[in-house]
Amino acid sequence: MLERLFSWLGNTAGDDGSSSPLKKLFSSKRPHPGMPLARQGDLPAGLRLHGENGRDGKNGSIVLDGSPVAWREFIWGEFTSGSRQWHSVRWRFFENGHVCFDALMSNSSEGIHLGHLQGHRIELREKGGLLLGVWAAGFFVPRGPAKLGFQADTRDDHPTLKMHFADLADEQAGFWVW
Repeated sequence: MLERLFSWLGNTAGDDGSSSPLKKLFSSKRPHPGMPLARQGDLPAGLRLHGENGRDGKNGSIVLDGSPVAWREFIWGEFTSGSRQWHSVRWRFFENGHVCFDALMSNSSEGIHLGHLQGHRIELREKGGLLLGVWAAGFFVPRGPAKLGFQADTRDDHPTLKMHFADLADEQAGFWVW
């Protein structure tokens, strides 16, 4: 049990770091920053997933360096797991490889919990079912009554996404991560 707690706090049993796990527990510093937005091979151990298909939100284009760049957006609505709540999740993919994530999340945990890691994962597929890639983003959501906005973006030079961008499916599999 203590080993799991120390792992959650960023220490392992026997770690001779200058800061003790208990000092980290009672400090105002967040225990871990989250998961950066990236194409995923696998998720850290111990995370749970709950899946649901997202709907095609919008599509459009922007002008970048004098050339139009198309984008597609996928949206998920409300989801609650215990004290964790996702009010909305939005993924936007651009044909040039730019990936953007936006979510409204909150956490009403009690006791010694300072908050929880919350995030979302998308399995992007084209209309024929071909898996183009899996992207995930996660944040440490501190406890409190307010909805908090979390945004991230990355530039992913992923040839498969660029090649099949025009054929993205209208529904995508998404997973709330905690």
